[in-house]
Amino acid sequence: MGTAAMLAEQAVSAPIVTGLVVPLCRLLAVMALSLIIAQALETFGWTAHIARIAAPLVRLAHLSPVSGAAFSLSFASPSAANATLAEGLAGGAISRRELVVANVVNSTPAFLVHLPSMLATAYSFLGFPAFAYIGIVFAAALVRTCGAVLAGRFLLAAPVAGSTPPRENPRGGTLASMFARFKKRLLTLCFFTIPIYCAVFFLQRAGVFTMVEHALAARVGAFSFIHPASVGIAVLFVAAESGAAFAGAAALIHGGTVLPEEAVLALLIGNILSSPMRAFRHQLPSYAGFFSPSTALLLIGVNQTLRAVTLALATVAFYAWAV
Repeated sequence: MGTAAMLAEQAVSAPIVTGLVVPLCRLLAVMALSLIIAQALETFGWTAHIARIAAPLVRLAHLSPVSGAAFSLSFASPSAANATLAEGLAGGAISRRELVVANVVNSTPAFLVHLPSMLATAYSFLGFPAFAYIGIVFAAALVRTCGAVLAGRFLLAAPVAGSTPPRENPRGGTLASMFARFKKRLLTLCFFTIPIYCAVFFLQRAGVFTMVEHALAARVGAFSFIHPASVGIAVLFVAAESGAAFAGAAALIHGGTVLPEEAVLALLIGNILSSPMRAFRHQLPSYAGFFSPSTALLLIGVNQTLRAVTLALATVAFYAWAV
């Protein structure tokens, strides 16, 4: 009887460990490492040096060296880029307005980080049509970055040359101050990230996100301009993961039920409908750790709104041209 109870307890606790504890620890480790990188850049005056990589864009968008460094870092780690922006905002190096602009500017490099795995997955199922789908999504990200650069040009004042020189503090003292700030920021990070991540996890286990996704999937039928058989592709994208949608699209294409361009159109629509919920699940815990909850919601809201608009415009252009 004791063994049976133990097995039952393990069956209940296993999803908690593998689905909550392990991913949360991994997320906190990545965020903590990103925070160390961001604070090292600020403490040792490396921000301006890294920003020189993106110097033309920084000048054009009237961004500060902090935002330029975040843009350069986002090609390797979007999390480190967000940590750099958060440190810049907390230290007064950038304004809230510049934070929003810089975060949108990072759309393209953040997309490129995930491009290899995304393209490999899509191509393994779809073949050549994968390039059309990935290309359209990339074009939308590029439009967001270019639009944000132009917005910064008009909304932000040009930084005064030499206003943020590299620090020349002794290494020992800066290390001590850096770790003191790191411990304080790490406590804040954990204070917001852990409860939000846990809340999202338990909401998902309770089926809240599933109900919302099914409600969104039911709306797919309103898109009467897509092939009826391809509606299921968009539903899979909303209700499941992108891999399931790619598999469904491949089956319909190979079976001759839909044309490749019709499958790509359905994938794009599914991507648009599923983005807000996926962003809430995956981005909110980390954003709330680096920024205040209100700022995190602002950044996610602006990003997702612009993402939906640019991707919708790209989808309309693709529909007019190919379908």
